[in-house]
Amino acid sequence: MKTIILVNPPLSVQERYGGLSWAGGVEPPFGLCYLASVLRENGYPVTILDAQALKLSAEATIRHIVEENPDVIGLTAVTSSVSAAAFVVAQVKSAIPRISAIVGGAHVSAMPRETLLRFPQFDAGVIGEGEQTILELIPALHNSDALRSVAGIIFQDHDSLIINPPRAYIPDLDTLPMPAFDLLPELATHYTLPLQSVSRLPSVSLITSRGCVGKCTFCDHSVFGNQYRSHSPEYIFSMIKVMHDQYSIREILFEDDNFLVNKSRVRKLIDLIQKGKLDLRWSCLTTISPLDPDLLKEMKNAGCWQILLGIESGSQCILDILEKQVAVDQIRSTIESVHAQGIKTKGFVIAGSPGETRQTLAQTRSLILSAPLDDVSITFFVPYTGTALYPQIASHGAFDDDWIKSNQFQIVFLPKGITSDELADFVKGTYRMFYFRLRIIFSYVQRCTNISIFGKYIAAGFAFIKYSIRTKNKTYFEVADRNSDIL
Repeated sequence: MKTIILVNPPLSVQERYGGLSWAGGVEPPFGLCYLASVLRENGYPVTILDAQALKLSAEATIRHIVEENPDVIGLTAVTSSVSAAAFVVAQVKSAIPRISAIVGGAHVSAMPRETLLRFPQFDAGVIGEGEQTILELIPALHNSDALRSVAGIIFQDHDSLIINPPRAYIPDLDTLPMPAFDLLPELATHYTLPLQSVSRLPSVSLITSRGCVGKCTFCDHSVFGNQYRSHSPEYIFSMIKVMHDQYSIREILFEDDNFLVNKSRVRKLIDLIQKGKLDLRWSCLTTISPLDPDLLKEMKNAGCWQILLGIESGSQCILDILEKQVAVDQIRSTIESVHAQGIKTKGFVIAGSPGETRQTLAQTRSLILSAPLDDVSITFFVPYTGTALYPQIASHGAFDDDWIKSNQFQIVFLPKGITSDELADFVKGTYRMFYFRLRIIFSYVQRCTNISIFGKYIAAGFAFIKYSIRTKNKTYFEVADRNSDIL
């Protein structure tokens, strides 16, 4: 039986969040946990190495893998971490020539051919969901005829790349065994939510559904598609119970694309949480849509303290380009309805989308400052491969297509007529205007439920001041800023 190590490749908090690393979180690699549980259930010896949570360098990651001496290495990678994953594999293969390397995750699912052409050290890539694919792929490794029958993969066949037909999505997620949390580093000490979404410690994120029915042109659905599927309330509660009882987790962020899409599921889960009398607070993500006031009240009574909303922009023009299918007035109304129930709101905003102008940025800032938001997270637009906007991105502005920089916290795309300094100043200036207000400061004082959180907020406060007063924004676009003709 082949031995397998599943790896979350090295990517520091600084590399992921840039200048906002002080507020960043570390999320468990749930995809690897599901894969590990499926492999273990089928008799494979399997381990997980989360280099990000353990803060391992590439060299330390390589040493760990070589010492374990597995037959197969499987890595998950997003665009900003795929280069690190490839470097690790190349070095491991030098030490263990017999090893097979598989890459999965959002990046290879969106651009399989480009990934394996650039990084031939990967023997195969999993496109889309991997739980069923991995069980067929591992015994087929080193047998090109067998590999051709495995749906949902791309693989190296001598000097050719073969992309097999896609695999159908898993219709019933409850058929998956419980994620192998026990193979991760200690949850309570190695993982935490972004600082804006923490009210208790230890805290961790959880994903309970797959697939998003939205049509947003900036989102890539290569892994889970547009078909919504979810775990049952009973399955979700079992995961929560494990986290609460075995790992002492006291706060959970449900990081589904739209946690509230199935109201009956939410109500049943609320009932289970209350009957279980768990000492737990929680928050969730949802889209901009009319929200049932009665449901919001039930959520608050069951421990929900924050709802995170995908706002993206305060300009109707930009919302239409992104195909959000919402109006600015609906955004404001949704924020106000959550606020009215005593639940805090956090808005996600994108700066520098195609079509962005100084006027649209001003409209976004106006919405952020006038709506009753309690937190805001502003990231830069990244034209990911696999999104609807990617094929036409060159017509909208200048794009630095460097995979390593594609973390949403570095400027890699500049809309026509906007400079990188203007975008950076918008973000930093909006943060200053938003957070240097008594209402927001007092809100954070209220969240200080223990000395650990108080210390984090104090340290973050000083880091935020340092970040927000920096004026220079060094990017690939410095030359472009001096020569707007190329935009």
